[in-house]
Amino acid sequence: MSTPLVLPSGYAFGGADTERAILEVWKCDNAAYGSANISLKTLRAWFKAYQQGGFYLWYDGKIIAGIGLWPLQENVFYRVREGSLSEEELGPELLVHATTLNVVPHWYLSGVFVEPSHRRSWVLPQLLIGRFTRWAASGHGARQCRILGLALSEGGTGVLRRLGFSRCLLDSHSLPPYELEIEYPDGIAAITARITRAYSSDNRKLQ
Repeated sequence: MSTPLVLPSGYAFGGADTERAILEVWKCDNAAYGSANISLKTLRAWFKAYQQGGFYLWYDGKIIAGIGLWPLQENVFYRVREGSLSEEELGPELLVHATTLNVVPHWYLSGVFVEPSHRRSWVLPQLLIGRFTRWAASGHGARQCRILGLALSEGGTGVLRRLGFSRCLLDSHSLPPYELEIEYPDGIAAITARITRAYSSDNRKLQ
């Protein structure tokens, strides 16, 4: 089974551009991450700084899967990478308002979730492909980009590795940091191709 090129009827990609939608995102994150989840106040701050950071799959008016990709200041990127700054401490002043006129080289991948009824299906790979494709179309990345992700679980580690992330050799961080360097936007095609191959060749499917 391969990743569908067109979403099935009733499904749609979108953001979270209302207070109600942001609250639903936070509830989904909370169900997925529990005590490791950021506060609703912090999530609101992230959306205030960069509205396009959240990318979600909606079904029948409900968010069923999501992923965040947030632009960071360079020094903030490295502080999160080394563990001296937590997600919860990332206020809006530490993110960058990325635009086509203000491209950003440092990004943070976080908040990946899929509701239980849609796991072990096409949903996660399609979500990942959609997220990176939408990011490429935004024009907000610098020519050379570095993306940071923290592995909160074995499943999260698997997702990062499938995307091509490599573990950073740092002992100071309580959560294993993973990093990906790409040429933007040309390198995104390689990421989406890697996702499709991994999904197609894995009998267990992505979770």
